Amino acid sequence: MKLLYLAVVLGLAVGSSFAENDEDDMMNTEDEIELSRAKRQIVAQPVYQVPVVTGPQVINNPTVNQYYETLENALVNLAVVSSRTKPAAHIVGNAQASWHVSTQGPLKIWKEEVTNGGMKLDPTTHELIVPTSGPYYCYAQVYFNTGREQAAGTSPPSPRHVSDARFYLFVNQKAKLLSSEQPAVEVSAYTGAVMQLNAQDRISIHVYTPNVRVWRGADHSFYGCYMI
Repeated sequence: MKLLYLAVVLGLAVGSSFAENDEDDMMNTEDEIELSRAKRQIVAQPVYQVPVVTGPQVINNPTVNQYYETLENALVNLAVVSSRTKPAAHIVGNAQASWHVSTQGPLKIWKEEVTNGGMKLDPTTHELIVPTSGPYYCYAQVYFNTGREQAAGTSPPSPRHVSDARFYLFVNQKAKLLSSEQPAVEVSAYTGAVMQLNAQDRISIHVYTPNVRVWRGADHSFYGCYMI
């Protein structure tokens, strides 16, 4: 009888243990399935997804509507900017074979060779007018003859003679660039640089020393600028 009782008790204990283990295993399995499902949902969820529009339809989502409107405006602006010609100008001497004696103030020997994007030359002041603000490369060359010939076998021109063949590039009546000194009686001087310009700025050329001769040929004396 005692042996039978012990067997029954032992069987109940073992059965209870197996039942608990089965319940634990079932809970662990359910947790793992739920965790796996959550992971799949996180991986599959994009940060932001725009629906694919396959044909004409009405989209009532404000966020999506704003996205497409912003994209459309950006593309329109890009097309406008791409089709617009950047401002550029090349201004040249207005006589092919003629000297001009420089005076105080801006040189007035110019004519338009190339003007794009709203650039224009003031016919009265001979200043180049900038239409749009932005970074520009500005340049200029002036061909000089100081009128003092150097005799054979004599010393080179004096320092003041050298400095005669120089000029300034002005923006709004303020000197921005100065050409380098050239150790010769008849020579071209050049200068150029990138600078920030504003709409309606005026560019002009001023000779460093008055009463020197400037050759007005288009291939000798010129200036200009272009947006970069």
